[in-house]
Amino acid sequence: MSLELDFGMRRGDFSLETSIRVEEGELLAVMGPNGSGKSSLLQAIAGLLPINSGSISCYGRILASAKDGVHLSPQLRKVGLLSQEPLLFPHLTALANVSYGISKRGPARRETAANWLTQVGLEGLEDRKPNQLSGGQKQRVAIARALAAQPEVLLLDEPLASLDVETASAARTLLRQKLREFNKPSILVTHDAVDAIVMADKVAILEEGRLTDFGPVSQVLGKPVRPFAASVAGLNLLSDESTGGRGWMSFPQNAARLEGAKDALPGKSSRKFSGAIASIEPAAGGVKLRLAQPQISVEIPARELLERRLEIGQSVELTVAGEFVTVYPDRTIRGQ
Repeated sequence: MSLELDFGMRRGDFSLETSIRVEEGELLAVMGPNGSGKSSLLQAIAGLLPINSGSISCYGRILASAKDGVHLSPQLRKVGLLSQEPLLFPHLTALANVSYGISKRGPARRETAANWLTQVGLEGLEDRKPNQLSGGQKQRVAIARALAAQPEVLLLDEPLASLDVETASAARTLLRQKLREFNKPSILVTHDAVDAIVMADKVAILEEGRLTDFGPVSQVLGKPVRPFAASVAGLNLLSDESTGGRGWMSFPQNAARLEGAKDALPGKSSRKFSGAIASIEPAAGGVKLRLAQPQISVEIPARELLERRLEIGQSVELTVAGEFVTVYPDRTIRGQ
């Protein structure tokens, strides 16, 4: 059984059209530029926005159908939604927050909620209210509350975006474990390639309301065919002339070296590029140079920027060792 999405919707001048199937136990990461329709996709599944064509179904149950006039309310969809902010009830304790969506009554309800708090590492904090918890602890309560309601589908809208790096790493590990135990269709909206690589089975790329790539994480981010996916994965993406323009060539941004650099790795299969610097930006390992044409980014140490006195508009030559270059055929997504 699965979650099947084959619908279109409009919001003012914006339209979203998608056809995706998320299998049982599968986590789909949805990525794309701001305004591409990621949140609208989740809201349509959750029943917060109506669709204008097609249908949404889960485990054979129709949640929405434009043709038949079906639009189940959010309360009837059995869809859990975990957002960037925990959205806990401020006047309730952690235990009461988790208990909120549990259908059981009496002592069994409290026992189930307490068990979920233990599962997310919050044993002993049952009586604390949200203002007595850290950001990471609040998100753990939100995770427990979403799963305790036993939804048929779990939607995650950038649930780690508001956390610091260390807290996000711990929450990511917890989410990965709990989603595997959940074993139902899940969709994660994220801007972070680490989220997709660590947690997801497949990735869908949305751009301007259209599905432009879809497949296993290793394919979509490892061998991208869209500039956005390449950028997220830290890769340069160019059309490969050796395939007659029907394929792609990619290589990591930190694999390119300025001509004459001390750490360059020349070889018979090396690729060379030249162009004017369009921008100079901070990067984790130093600075990132972006060329205007071809559109290539290269990360270099900050000292090299100083030594060479590089400036915007200056022409540079780059070399990429062949071992870092990957060439692969194009692929077409239905609806492009």
